[in-house]
Amino acid sequence: MKKVNVSELKSKLSAYLRAVRAGHEVIVLDRNLPVARITAIPEAEILTYTAASASVVDVFSHLPALSGNKRTLNSLALLIADRERR
Repeated sequence: MKKVNVSELKSKLSAYLRAVRAGHEVIVLDRNLPVARITAIPEAEILTYTAASASVVDVFSHLPALSGNKRTLNSLALLIADRERR
């Protein structure tokens, strides 16, 4: 288990993430008080997250499809319509 202050974690994040991937646990300290724990995600969960992220494309299903190279979409109209739905 490694302990690291927030400032050092920010400056060396990649190195700490490599350590987590290698199986180490990192405890994050804020003013020397533990505030978070960084651990690796089990392989089975990684597959779940990967599969779930594939459905993000569905967010755009309400937009009209582009046909060929024609630019027939009015981006301002789409923006206004999106804001009205919120």
